[in-house]
Amino acid sequence: MSLREFFTRNVVTGLGNETILDAAKRMRDRKVGAIVVVDDEQKPIGMVTDRDLVVKAMAEGKNPQTTLLRETMSFDLVSLDENRGLFEATKIMSNQGIRRVPVVDKEGKLAGIICLDDLIMVFGQEIAGVAGAIAYETFGTPGKKLIVA
Repeated sequence: MSLREFFTRNVVTGLGNETILDAAKRMRDRKVGAIVVVDDEQKPIGMVTDRDLVVKAMAEGKNPQTTLLRETMSFDLVSLDENRGLFEATKIMSNQGIRRVPVVDKEGKLAGIICLDDLIMVFGQEIAGVAGAIAYETFGTPGKKLIVA
């Protein structure tokens, strides 16, 4: 299974020269926890999370109306090619301790984003399928629920 099947394509992005206030409002309006900062060619160059806004900006007393995304974003950005395998992506995210990763196309342009929530949903569905097969084999009835007391 490749990332292409599972990543979110409608990514909230920002430019390095926009204020963190504008970014925070966009995050609020779109109900997301991160903005991928892109360059003029739509290639990811950084990321700003809601935690970054609080810890790197607000807690340090920075003015949200004048502080720019490039002053707050993480520069050590990990991105994954959209053809990477799902399990490989999971391992990279686990080893790096990151929750969200921009996904890029063959030209390095932003194609989407994958987050731990997406992976949990995919793996949860797979586990449910396996559990259904086990229940069928054990009880002989598809869809019969296994009740554990």
